[in-house]
Amino acid sequence: MANNNQFRNSFAKRIDKSKGKFDLFFKKFVVEVDTRLVSKSPVDTGRFKANWMVGNGVVNSATTQSLSPANNSQEINSIKVNGQIIYLSNSLPYAGELERGSSKQAPQGIARLTIIEMQPVANKIGAELRLL
Repeated sequence: MANNNQFRNSFAKRIDKSKGKFDLFFKKFVVEVDTRLVSKSPVDTGRFKANWMVGNGVVNSATTQSLSPANNSQEINSIKVNGQIIYLSNSLPYAGELERGSSKQAPQGIARLTIIEMQPVANKIGAELRLL
């Protein structure tokens, strides 16, 4: 019976440890997605770059007049993941047009290219955290 309890305790500790690693993995991954979205965003005035917003469980449809991108990594890292979906959105009226390639600076879009790039990033983060 003691061995059974030891096994349960050991297994429970591993699950707790992996949950923490998953949360860290998820946050690092979302920060990297955000960084890439901002860096790929075409610049006219800078407003589009500054309007990538973080939503915790819901799409954040707010917009800003700012021309400087926010530091979304602090907000992302403060979220308690617990199965939440983190949304990265840009709600400016012309965001869809830019994604469809209306800008010479981003003729292939922004989010589409970012998504394509993310598998190797996920692998790298997983390896760093020893999840793979």
